[in-house]
Amino acid sequence: MFSQHSIRLIFLCLLLQSANSYGQSFPTDKYNREYSPYFKFNQFKRGEKSKVLSEKLDRLAAVNKLDWTFEDSLEFAEIALITGKVDLSRHYLSNLLISHNNNKLIKLSVVACYLKKDYTHGKLILNEHISNPLINSPNYFLKRIFLSFDSLSTNLNLNHQVLGLWKNDSIPYKKGSSRYLKEIITPLINARETMAFYVLFIHEDNPVIARCFNEMGKVLELYVSLNQAYISYSIARIYNRKDAEILINVKRIKGRHIQKNYNTPNFRKYFPRVEYWRLESDLLNEEFAKKGDSIPKFVPNLVGKSKDKVTSFPIDIIFPTGILLIIFLFILLTRRRQ
Repeated sequence: MFSQHSIRLIFLCLLLQSANSYGQSFPTDKYNREYSPYFKFNQFKRGEKSKVLSEKLDRLAAVNKLDWTFEDSLEFAEIALITGKVDLSRHYLSNLLISHNNNKLIKLSVVACYLKKDYTHGKLILNEHISNPLINSPNYFLKRIFLSFDSLSTNLNLNHQVLGLWKNDSIPYKKGSSRYLKEIITPLINARETMAFYVLFIHEDNPVIARCFNEMGKVLELYVSLNQAYISYSIARIYNRKDAEILINVKRIKGRHIQKNYNTPNFRKYFPRVEYWRLESDLLNEEFAKKGDSIPKFVPNLVGKSKDKVTSFPIDIIFPTGILLIIFLFILLTRRRQ
């Protein structure tokens, strides 16, 4: 006969074996996982936390503005743009552009022109600094998006692709191949970089930004990842809720998720709410900020502005010459009297 202790031990072993068999028979994760190693969205920044900006401003305020480096002035221009001080930011950016050809400086200047709806100046900057960018490069997309902003300002309908990513024919691609990486993944990565820059500053409804994410979503859905396509379509929907095509794409991608038993991504994990500037800083006071800065001053030569006449004889020597002439005449008259 088994003792009571032995019976308890045997029962416990049987219970553990049953639990182990149950765990092997039924998966713990009820959703299928999508394998997507080639492209993923990072979390977008929409504005910046006030604490982070305040710390940057404190660092800049501790340095005499006459001693600011190019990087200091550029950082201040970016902070001013994020906090809504667009005119102040453009003051610094326009002066920095005179003597610097920096890619971030160009990008900030273009975004600042969009925020002020100054498309003419924006196009001048693009034509001077990135007139012929490499196709599918970040600057290529930067320029195409800005020109679409300009086009939409005069034409209410946007009848063309903005990024130019979408291909109407379903060309077969082998995932991981050099052709796949070059023609699908690299353009998506560069477009993601450019869109992240625009998203940092543009928070209101925008059909152009919406169209960009919609185009990215189509390519992602067909060639890369349903999860990433869902994120892209959802961002497009945030920027334009009136676009019927985007709504159709969002509904379709949700349906495909259900068919494949995929867990829908947490959208806010990738596209958080806007961080607005909520503090005060003397450094951002426009009149104060423009005093004592170290950037060179530049007054453009306006077309049609009359030029001052140039005096052929130097004005500065007229007075001393007159004095010498009077002394000479005085000496001459004195000698004649003698």
